[in-house]
Amino acid sequence: GAVCSAVSSTAMASRLSRAVLPRKYRLTLDPDLSSFTFRGWLEIDLDVREATSVIQFHAVDLDLDVVKLVRISPDGQHHDVIIQNKENDTTAGITTLRLNHGGGGGDDDHALHSNSTAMLRFEYRGTLNDLLAGFYRSRYTVEGEDRYMAVTQFEACDARRCFPCWDEPSFKAVFEVNVKAPAGRIVISNMPVKSMDTHQDGSSMYHFEDTPIMSTYLVCVCVGEYDYIETTNKEGVLVRVYTTPGKKEQGRVALDAAAASLSMFHHWFNVPYPLKKLDLLAIPDFSAGAMENWGAITFRETALLAVPGQSSEAYIHNVCRIVAHELAHQWFGNLVTMEWWTHLWLNEGFARWAETLCVDHIHPEWNFWQKYVGNAYTQALNLDSLKSSHAIEVAVKSEKEINQIFDAISYAKGASVIRMLAAFLGIETFQKGLHYYLTTHQFQNTVTEDLWASLRTMQMGASVDVETMMTSWTKQVGYPVIRVEEITQHQQNVPSTTARTFRLTQTRFLRTGVNFDDHSQRWMIPLTISSQTSAHPTKVLMSEDSMTVTIEAGPNDWVYFNSRQTGVYRVYYATPRLVTAIGAAGVANKQLLAEDRLGFEFDLFALVLAGVIPTTQLLDIYQYYRDEDDQFVWGSVISHLQALTHVFSEEDWYASFDSFACDLLMPVAKRLGWESRSDDRPNDATLRAQAISFLGGLSHPDITAEGIRRYHADALAPDLRATAYGIVVACGQKQQYNAMLDKYESAEFVEEKKRALSALGRTTDPELVQHALHLALSPKVRSQDISALIDSLASSSPASRRAVWQWAKDNWSTIDSRLSSSLFVFGSLVTACITHFTDSATADDIEQFFTTHPCPAADRNIAQALERVRAAAAWRSRDSQAVRSWYKKPSVTVQASTSATIAPAPRAVEPTPSAKVATSVPITTPTPTPTTSTTPAKVVTSTPTPAPSYARASTPAAAVATTKTTSDDSSYSNIMIGAGVVLAIALAVYAWRRS
Repeated sequence: GAVCSAVSSTAMASRLSRAVLPRKYRLTLDPDLSSFTFRGWLEIDLDVREATSVIQFHAVDLDLDVVKLVRISPDGQHHDVIIQNKENDTTAGITTLRLNHGGGGGDDDHALHSNSTAMLRFEYRGTLNDLLAGFYRSRYTVEGEDRYMAVTQFEACDARRCFPCWDEPSFKAVFEVNVKAPAGRIVISNMPVKSMDTHQDGSSMYHFEDTPIMSTYLVCVCVGEYDYIETTNKEGVLVRVYTTPGKKEQGRVALDAAAASLSMFHHWFNVPYPLKKLDLLAIPDFSAGAMENWGAITFRETALLAVPGQSSEAYIHNVCRIVAHELAHQWFGNLVTMEWWTHLWLNEGFARWAETLCVDHIHPEWNFWQKYVGNAYTQALNLDSLKSSHAIEVAVKSEKEINQIFDAISYAKGASVIRMLAAFLGIETFQKGLHYYLTTHQFQNTVTEDLWASLRTMQMGASVDVETMMTSWTKQVGYPVIRVEEITQHQQNVPSTTARTFRLTQTRFLRTGVNFDDHSQRWMIPLTISSQTSAHPTKVLMSEDSMTVTIEAGPNDWVYFNSRQTGVYRVYYATPRLVTAIGAAGVANKQLLAEDRLGFEFDLFALVLAGVIPTTQLLDIYQYYRDEDDQFVWGSVISHLQALTHVFSEEDWYASFDSFACDLLMPVAKRLGWESRSDDRPNDATLRAQAISFLGGLSHPDITAEGIRRYHADALAPDLRATAYGIVVACGQKQQYNAMLDKYESAEFVEEKKRALSALGRTTDPELVQHALHLALSPKVRSQDISALIDSLASSSPASRRAVWQWAKDNWSTIDSRLSSSLFVFGSLVTACITHFTDSATADDIEQFFTTHPCPAADRNIAQALERVRAAAAWRSRDSQAVRSWYKKPSVTVQASTSATIAPAPRAVEPTPSAKVATSVPITTPTPTPTTSTTPAKVVTSTPTPAPSYARASTPAAAVATTKTTSDDSSYSNIMIGAGVVLAIALAVYAWRRS
């Protein structure tokens, strides 16, 4: 039979002709979980809209043994059609059938007549691949034995790897699915089981009910061993969570979240969920976080499984968020589907917005809209500040391009413009518009303009047309920064409330620099302006390059130009006293909402990065945040302090920054402590972990010593385990690294496994860094988890990030061939390898490497990472000396807290022997030397560094015994928690880590 081989890296996503449309697929699959192959039988009912002698469909990596076409006459008779030629376009993944035709003119000149029906029949074979795409295999363990399940992941363009099909979202059809399961295995698909036949060999054939009309990428088939728990929601829908054997109780949080979310969306959209059941499946090997297959949602285990008492607060919140996201897709994406990937944001942007709406409705105490501002909103603005960003609606030409737009623009910026629009229209009007959109277009495909039309219907004579306003946000790249300058002067003795006038100017914000005289782009911006004395915000629509606005406010009052951060824009307060007023009263006295205290700092940091204001101004502003108590605000501050650490860590004055940062954060850590308290507020557990983790990353002696002590005493709250694990590996050496490797390999709970793997990346020992790099491509690390380990390594120290980049070059051919077909996995790994640098020389090396090693599957990721690196290099060069001088000013000298050990010691240039926690012992498995040329930009990729056998980095038994925790913990105490020894170790390690 014909072999439809893999799509090449230059594949052009040619849109299939609509002359012939699939109406129904009757699919039968027989997977072999031993040979990792499958057989398929398929019938496709076709509607012929236009006379034709050509049929095209998608098929990739399938052996088409039998292909037959029959024409169906009006009386139901079947007539064989001769296929003259079968062509496989491997660059487009398209098979073309050229049909014998009569040549009689008109319809008779074509094999298939217009307005007729036909049927395609296939018998074919395929492979259960290890690409995390199409119909693939996933490994799991039962009682120490490795076993495999067969699962599907079809979004965006991989249904064609499982069965011949019209693999585009607009070709909706009905699917009848039949699957054979080996003995002892079950099958789960989109719909309930209609019937099941059991064979003598113990295998079973599952026959499922027909699906609603839907797109190919939503078909789901899972064959394996599963346990499950179930419930029924308020509307009577059966909800189940399926896991591998022994893990079903870990799905309880997700089960409750799914039942509640399903009911919430039913009532909020006022559109019932159209299926009888909803299954959620935990898959051990999974590329994305989750996939919204209609009625059978698949998840990475870390996105679905949680255990109260063992899982961190943030982890449980994230499970609920992801569940809500996928359930939102049952309406936005499944019931109503984008016509083409250009409109992906109609799926992902809405789901990202609706997930927050849902979780906030179910758990208002979690403050999820504040969390949204600190996560999705900031992600959107960070990515869209790059020249290499893209519009929300983006033309995509190839399969590789389609995979790359599953990013923060389609998800987070899409959600943010939806949130902005909802605030502008009012939530009730917006809700009615969404109901109209869903009911008008259910079971159909839409484009962005269909959404605008639905919302326009609900505007009821509004002066501003939704489409006119929103086109400026969805069809052009980037977003604006608004320069605010006060132009009305006041005396100090004027009344407390009066009019103040401001001149506003918009231009595109870029992290590489802002030109306020550039008006080549313009947005229609819904401004929401609050002030210290106003009861209600002022709403203004800015549609020109510049305008003036008058606000009622006292002469010394703060005025804030993006209330609740609903607007997708940044604000630059060009009049200095505006910044002072916001900081002194709005932030320090908490008169601003928490979202706006976060947004104020977020904008200032971005302006620093772009060179609009100096770093020293941001450092001055941080004094206003000393008494902050909101987790989301501190989360933003800490992330930007980490960025400062990252960019300036190799400067000779950097110890002064450590002192400054420790002084700022230590009061928070002391207030919250290491233990949960009865007066903890929601999200305090997460803030506790953030503060302690940051201070641990700075090797603060008190934090480091306590983290080590609690680790060995097994006295760690779930939220602090990841932090302590990282401290132990960073401060230890081979013995501690090996103990963490044991923990990673033996952990049954997926969150614990994730913690241990990330902790391995905190080592700064060069030998252990190499061991971790070899581990990354070994069978011990699942493909989906490689980027987590690599990102941890690359962010731990300058030396480690250089080792990571060298590893990536040496092993590029393996990385590319193994991962480039996996949605999310490949791009995130490439980004992790290159985005942490802060110097132009490495940026040049990266650019040169990918010039000689083209990477179309991640070219957008590479361009964005390079832009980040060059922006960081420019920032470092521009502000380093000014920050050095700032620390020398007496007015800003940071005093140590009451604890004498708070301020870190100055670092040494090179690590010293005293930095070692245990005797240095070489790794028993030798580390192979990669084959490279002497020119850094030229790498021999045909001979990558071979992986070792992944034996433990060996430590003599005597050395192990000296730190083994005993019942009275005496040996551990003698070595690790004696006051003088702890301080000496911590300070030496601090110097080592920062060298």
